[in-house]
Amino acid sequence: MRARSQISPVPLNLIQMMPEPTIIAVLFVAIWVIVRGRSRITLRAIELDPESARAYNNRGNVRRELGDNEGAIADYTRAIELDPNLASAYANRGLARHALGDSEGAIEDLQMAASLFQAQGRMEDYQAVLELLSRLQQ
Repeated sequence: MRARSQISPVPLNLIQMMPEPTIIAVLFVAIWVIVRGRSRITLRAIELDPESARAYNNRGNVRRELGDNEGAIADYTRAIELDPNLASAYANRGLARHALGDSEGAIEDLQMAASLFQAQGRMEDYQAVLELLSRLQQ
């Protein structure tokens, strides 16, 4: 088991270089550790169940948060292959496509997500996706 100081040496070194650690630096480290932890958890989930659409969707979310939209799209696509009714994977892939400038692909995915959310009775999610689609289509 690693000691806490070995989990995130770069951010801790950043804090140590400052005369007095600022709240922003401390928050940066906390967020970095959380995202890194989420990434490890999702990798472990995929190792345990490589056919889990939700695990791929979750790893895609971590990748998108880290700015790896292409990697996120690959994970969302795999999630959709495993579970074509996973509406959140379509919505998330649409967001990643939009971030990469693929407006047509984003709209297509978001329309599919809206349709699935509606069919599944998830009206709050359905309305949120419709609002996003409205903004993207302007």
